[in-house]
Amino acid sequence: MSLKHAILSLLVESERSGYDLTKNFESSVAFYWSASHQQIYKTLGDMHDKNWVSLKHQAQSGKPDKKIYSLTDDGAAELKRWAVEPVKQAAPKNQLLIKLMLARLVGTEPILEQLNGELKRVYKEIATYSKIEKQYFSSKPSHDTHLKNVTSYLTLRNGLLSAHAELDWLHEAIEMLENK
Repeated sequence: MSLKHAILSLLVESERSGYDLTKNFESSVAFYWSASHQQIYKTLGDMHDKNWVSLKHQAQSGKPDKKIYSLTDDGAAELKRWAVEPVKQAAPKNQLLIKLMLARLVGTEPILEQLNGELKRVYKEIATYSKIEKQYFSSKPSHDTHLKNVTSYLTLRNGLLSAHAELDWLHEAIEMLENK
């Protein structure tokens, strides 16, 4: 997946400003695809050059014009082409696993500190996912539910279940290192 496809997917439903795209990205896509706002704006420029997005300027009182981006037919065609192409999973990169292997060199204490830090981060992540689930999905979407709700729910569940699996592993790793 490229950042271009992530941004195009946010434009499927409606046109958005660069600021709105950045905010939407931070509150949704960023859970599984990270990008800085500079990367998003640069990518919007690249996509405009390829005619994947159109751009219109909206005047604002006392501020520079707001740039509003819309998905073009070329952009929709690219998104459709990409959506049906087989998934190419990148190999995961996890610094913590490399550092874990270095416990023989640095001792277990600094590694345990990092594992415990990750444990706190994952608990926060689970709390965030759970809050979103309760706020937007009071019940599991059914077959008759709008496809957008079903796919949003499934994406959320992937994050939540992955975080729970990571939490289980962190507890196991901490226990094993503490018991040496």
